[in-house]
Amino acid sequence: MRFKSFVINIEANTGRRAHILKQISNSGLDVEFFNAITPATMDNYLHKYNRNKAINFTGRPLYDTEISCGLSHMTLWRQLLDDTDVDHYLIMEDDIHIVENIQQIIDKIDFKDIHFLKLSGQQKRPIRPVRNIDNAHELYQYAYGPLDAACYIVDKYAAKKLIEFCQYLYAPIDIMMDRSYDHGVPIYGVIPYPTQTQFCFDDGKVLYTDIGVRNSDYKKNQKLKTKIMVRMYRLYGSLKRKLATIKLRLVSL
Repeated sequence: MRFKSFVINIEANTGRRAHILKQISNSGLDVEFFNAITPATMDNYLHKYNRNKAINFTGRPLYDTEISCGLSHMTLWRQLLDDTDVDHYLIMEDDIHIVENIQQIIDKIDFKDIHFLKLSGQQKRPIRPVRNIDNAHELYQYAYGPLDAACYIVDKYAAKKLIEFCQYLYAPIDIMMDRSYDHGVPIYGVIPYPTQTQFCFDDGKVLYTDIGVRNSDYKKNQKLKTKIMVRMYRLYGSLKRKLATIKLRLVSL
């Protein structure tokens, strides 16, 4: 499978760039850096941020840094659609820790029916085994994604579907891209994950890509209507996840 590898990184954040370069040296990958979109530059990129839905869905507007993070991923997806050299991109964020040789693992995977593959994850999800990759790794399909955008492989089919869904941004990109029951792209994963997400390794320095502290202060001034809408979205999402889990189990029978 021919693919290109990209790391999303703000050029000014030399600490994270040095970190990921050190990681890549043991990964077997040939990587290009994608200069991350920031709040200062995001107006130059196409997006349809849905502020009202964000408030109803999460109880608050998205941070500008959350929007720009999503735009970085979507811009790479759009670039993939126009790339005539390859049909797959491996996309990484710059705070990951690469624990294994990713290239060796990828070389053992048949991507014929896999459009979206996670190489990292933060949450356990309902899964079904698909096949062994080697003695240490197995390929699984998720009922829905493991809440992570740190390292994944996407092809043109998945990129098109993800753009169609995620461009109407109303939640952080890792949440939206993992809602397979909404965008319609099955999500697979390599377990154990060959990469892990690391947070706040900058030793207290300002994080150029930090999305800000998520606290519950915004709830103090929430209107009753917003609280009701957030609750409704959560119940609706819970129902979708249960149905997705049942569907996955039926496939396993």
